[in-house]
Amino acid sequence: MDTKERTDRTVKEQKAFDRLRSLLLEDDQKEHKQLVQQVVELRDDINTRQKLQQKVDPIIDEKLSYVREHFPELFGSALTQAIKQQIRDSRDEVIDALYPIMGKLIKKYIVVELTALSEKIDRQLEQAFSWEIWAARVRAWLTGESLGKEIIAQAMAPTIEEVFVIEQHSSMLLGSYSRQNIMDQDMIAGMLTAIKGFVKEAFTKENQNLEVIEYETYQILIKNFQTFYIAITISGVVSPAFKRQLDDQVLEFVHEVMNPTLYNTTYQGKEDYLSEPLQRYFTKATA
Repeated sequence: MDTKERTDRTVKEQKAFDRLRSLLLEDDQKEHKQLVQQVVELRDDINTRQKLQQKVDPIIDEKLSYVREHFPELFGSALTQAIKQQIRDSRDEVIDALYPIMGKLIKKYIVVELTALSEKIDRQLEQAFSWEIWAARVRAWLTGESLGKEIIAQAMAPTIEEVFVIEQHSSMLLGSYSRQNIMDQDMIAGMLTAIKGFVKEAFTKENQNLEVIEYETYQILIKNFQTFYIAITISGVVSPAFKRQLDDQVLEFVHEVMNPTLYNTTYQGKEDYLSEPLQRYFTKATA
């Protein structure tokens, strides 16, 4: 084989090799070109603020929406600690900031309460010839107090509004008495048991029971026993003397009505049957 033939053969082999390489690397070359194009476009987007905003803004908006919806879970604990720390470190400044607001709230509350008291006194004065006003006159004369003071004391006197007998563990309403029948009694029974349970778990002290709940102008006194408790809703001003009298009424009621022998044979499973003795015992406390 002469030199020319060898050269032609080498050229043909090279072309065949190039063709084979082109076929084998065609996909890689396309991917390479695409990657280069994407890098160029990405660099262009980054350098062009408007294009970058179009891509980034939806992501930021989505993240902000998530933060707004889950803010209490994400930052509630940290925010609470920050507020507590701020109050500890800047107590005087916090007091100065809250003083005007609290002052207005207290003033508004006093005005509302005085207005309600005034209306109650007016209603009693309109009944000037009723036996209640004459009884007030006699008490004022006997005690040496003015009639006005006697009427105010009478207007602020405590009144038993509701009495509930509730089973300790099941929160089942065993019996009730209501002066005006304005509450859903089964709902109140469940609510009181839930509050008692929450307080017991929150403070984690054994042999401790909730005794008083204050709600608006009412006090709910709770008397706990082994298998049940008695909740008494009272309006007006509850004095120590009234509490002592009420304690006596509760103990008398429990001894004479709720003792196991009498209750199991007479009242158990008969909610309505407790209404009469409840009314009889607890209207005496306001007599």
